[in-house]
Amino acid sequence: MNGGETKTSAPYQQITYNITISSFKICRDREKKQYVSYIVAVCMYGQNVVERLRRYSHFETLHKRLTAMGVENLPPLPPKTCSWRAFDAREFLERRKTQLERYVVAVTKQF
Repeated sequence: MNGGETKTSAPYQQITYNITISSFKICRDREKKQYVSYIVAVCMYGQNVVERLRRYSHFETLHKRLTAMGVENLPPLPPKTCSWRAFDAREFLERRKTQLERYVVAVTKQF
């Protein structure tokens, strides 16, 4: 998915950026519990500016803060867990990665 967008921040100045969630990574905390982090990359003018690992809870916090600020028409977040009895975890994570990327791109288009 390509999250490309062009914003005008001042007269005659355009900022071109692209936000992607390129992949996910299964990590372990100090107690050896597994969790998933998503690699969020922001590129400006075709160059990587920043790349960060973010957990699902970071997206939840962003959503809650935007809602508290009165931002309307936010897309829903994808589900945190899967309720299927038998499922492919990798497929679920790949689908959620795509949905989170769509969420972030939709949110940035509002600003």
